[in-house]
This record gives sequence, C-alpha cells and structure tokens, in this order.
Amino acid sequence: MLVYLCASLATAKNNQLIGSALTIYYWLFGKYINAGRILDKETGLILYSDVKINRVSNIIATVLTLTLPVITIFVLNVLLNTNLRVRLIVLFTAIFALVLVTFTSARQVKIFTTIAT
Repeated sequence: MLVYLCASLATAKNNQLIGSALTIYYWLFGKYINAGRILDKETGLILYSDVKINRVSNIIATVLTLTLPVITIFVLNVLLNTNLRVRLIVLFTAIFALVLVTFTSARQVKIFTTIAT
C-alpha cells in the first residue's frame, strides 16, 4: 500500500523533509497507534495535524541542536590526529547547519550567527 500524507502548504514550506519524515513515522508508529486521520483507504491518504507536526519538528530540532555540539566535543577529545579533527569539525558544522536549515524557519543570517559562535 502506498501512503500519501497531507500537510498544509505553510507546513511544507517551513519544513522540507516533512513528507519523508511522516512516511517513516507512519510505517514505524502511525499505523499502529492511529495517529493520523485516514481520509481515503484506497489511496492511503492520511491527514496529520499541522500543530503536532510542527511540535515534533521543533522537538527534533531542539534535541539535535543541543546534542550535536556536545557530541562533537566528545569525539574531538578522543582523537589525536589534528588533520582528522579539522575534517570532523567541518563535517559536524555542516551537519549542524543542515539540521538548522531543515528543521527551523530561521533566516540565513541567524543560522550563520549560530554556527559561527
């Protein structure tokens, strides 16, 4: 069965990964706990609340933005090779920026400021 998920246009604009994240959520949890409202069983159209989608997105963004810098410090503390440390700093910074761009509606100026500090 193919699953189609509905979200408002405003939610889709604010969060680029909404479709894939909801699909994963549906296959792991949603179909077992009836989280969404089924609009059409034949097509697999399911409606999720925009408020709940935004809340979960904000929780994921908060957890990732708080834990990524700490994980980076732990990983860099273990490494002895300076070149590898620099490469991992670049990698973790890129991941951090990707999380901020994907899960928040912050402007680029705020994202650049957050990453630079």
